[in-house]
Amino acid sequence: MNYKGLVALKEICFKFRIKNIVHSPGSRSAPLILTFASDKRFKIHTFLDERSAGFAAIGIAQQTKLPTILICTSGTATLNFSPAICEAFYSNIPLIILTADRPKELLNQRDGQTINQKNIYKNFSKGFYELPIEKDSEKSFLQHQNIIFDAIKIATSKPMGPVHINAPFREPFYPENINELKIKSEIYFKDFENVKIPFSNDKFEFIFSLIEKSSNTLILAGQNEFDKELINVLNKLSEKFNYKFLTDITSNLHAVKNTIQFSDLFLMNPDLKLNKIDLLLSFGRSVLSKNLKTYLRNNKPNKHFHFEENNIKVDTFKTLTKQINLNPIIFFQELLNRKIISHSNENWNKLNSISKNRLTNVIKNNFTELSAVETILKSLPNNSNLHLANSMAVRWANFIGLKNKTTKVFSNRGTSGIDGCISTAFGHAKSSTEINTIIIGDLAFHFDKNAYLTSDLPKNIRIIVLNNSGGGIFNLISGPNNIPALQKYFTTPQKLTAEFTAKQFNFEYFKVKNQNDLDLSLKGFFAKSKNGKIIEIFTSMEKTKTIFLKLKKEMQKHYAK
Repeated sequence: MNYKGLVALKEICFKFRIKNIVHSPGSRSAPLILTFASDKRFKIHTFLDERSAGFAAIGIAQQTKLPTILICTSGTATLNFSPAICEAFYSNIPLIILTADRPKELLNQRDGQTINQKNIYKNFSKGFYELPIEKDSEKSFLQHQNIIFDAIKIATSKPMGPVHINAPFREPFYPENINELKIKSEIYFKDFENVKIPFSNDKFEFIFSLIEKSSNTLILAGQNEFDKELINVLNKLSEKFNYKFLTDITSNLHAVKNTIQFSDLFLMNPDLKLNKIDLLLSFGRSVLSKNLKTYLRNNKPNKHFHFEENNIKVDTFKTLTKQINLNPIIFFQELLNRKIISHSNENWNKLNSISKNRLTNVIKNNFTELSAVETILKSLPNNSNLHLANSMAVRWANFIGLKNKTTKVFSNRGTSGIDGCISTAFGHAKSSTEINTIIIGDLAFHFDKNAYLTSDLPKNIRIIVLNNSGGGIFNLISGPNNIPALQKYFTTPQKLTAEFTAKQFNFEYFKVKNQNDLDLSLKGFFAKSKNGKIIEIFTSMEKTKTIFLKLKKEMQKHYAK
């Protein structure tokens, strides 16, 4: 066994401050996990289910802003990482995946837990490597070093993402003496820096002149991490030079003044007449609102420049003039330095204010998922993390919007699946001291219950389940809601609750059926405790649909000409 090479791999990870290891139990992966577990400098997170492990690794990487090591045994275990690796790839999250493997001579020989693992994630990873299988030698020792150096560099280079290292082992792979894993060898540490693309005034002079001449400039923010530097420069642009920012809840810009947060509401009206956007400047990843995407595709701006450290062209709205591979903060800071005033149409601000007021009027005195989410968002503690599961949870929260300027928002919007939402939140909670709150629908909650099969359940997790007894989104969107077999094939009604899960794993549990129940349950809900907590809110799918359709009708009134 090449323990010397594995120790080199471990030491290089530590050199680059990579200390969190997520793994799922297995025999073939013993050399990998024992190498890290024998060293107290590393923190090991064990998840029984590889799918949960993968999403937890995403949460840890997001929270620590460093790559997470993800380890599994051979065979189908590797395939169970796939959903999380796919999410990490499209969300630009750095993971180093170490998959144990059988030696090549056993492939296609009907040997157990043996599948073709070579570049198994090729469509969703930034790179693939395979560790040498020969015993200790100077050559393999250097190969181990070079592979992990390259993997870390690729994973952390913009755009960041997952890198796969396959590790075939022959038996025996359990050390006779644990001291075999503490070999001290001379390791040559390479230093590398991600090259920062410099700002060129000449290159962007054309854009500056367009902003000065534009009669209607709008800046659109997709999904972003909470960034104080970004928030600061955008606030100054807004206050001093009249810049308007179109955002959603995943943009993490709720601390920026005068943002347009409610476009998803007023753009429910397909006949809404707005002045044409002359110049669109965009940054960030995916945009949550389908209404906004449809509007921009149907009402193309004259010019559209997108700023992102990404050499892959992304043209979501089919409007792109040019994508610029640059950190947007650098560009916005230069705008601020130049004191360039933005000219923008005030209709967007007016619509934003009207939409918020109409939303408030429609949902008040009606206990539905919408009103429940509004109460929850108002109750969030300062400096906490908010996780929004996919399907309706993230959309309800986007309709309501956030006022707490210190809340950090996370959501698996790379692929927007309902799998792994709790596991991702657990990953955050395990690597932070903040309260982590997740708002999740009942189907997504039950879909990811294997997240609880982990060592050291986090105490700082708060789970809020919106239980409408099925997939409520299919009751709201056009298409499925007109099909006779809606319930059987789409909403899939179920009678499961979260109460048994709470009892099984010693979580505090609160059952909510009305506004008074919710108000009482939230008292002390976010306080520190010995165990996690769950609030389950039972609502009527039909009543929520009625309120949603009423809201949609209100938004479709022609209040902007």
